Amino acid sequence: MHRDPYKVSPDSALAHPSVRPVFERLLGAPIQAEESEMKSVSSTNVRQEDSVAALAAEMCQGDAFPLYLDERQRRKFGKSEKECPDGTHDGLQARDWLCQACGVRTWSELDTNPQAAEIFLQIYNRFSRWQARHQD
Repeated sequence: MHRDPYKVSPDSALAHPSVRPVFERLLGAPIQAEESEMKSVSSTNVRQEDSVAALAAEMCQGDAFPLYLDERQRRKFGKSEKECPDGTHDGLQARDWLCQACGVRTWSELDTNPQAAEIFLQIYNRFSRWQARHQD
């Protein structure tokens, strides 16, 4: 790999052994935890052979990511739960939001565009931390 290591916090979903190889391939750099101890944050079950596009699709089609977007919208725009209740976003809206945030038109571009993949991994990290806090 030709780039300097991409450093992530030890609780980052990118530090998870099954996710790390996918992003290392896309970023062209190794991913290293800032601390020596790696922690698994997410219960997301991602196989090494999955692409970033497949990970994005799985995330948007699940129940948790649209709920994350609902909460994010309430917090960012100061909306009440009555104005933006849970269930406001569905899988299609989640996909549209994610594509726009990453600057792509389709999920498949996440597998070929390193800048978009890097933006996706930041979103995935935030979502994974949110998900870990909201697990029952």
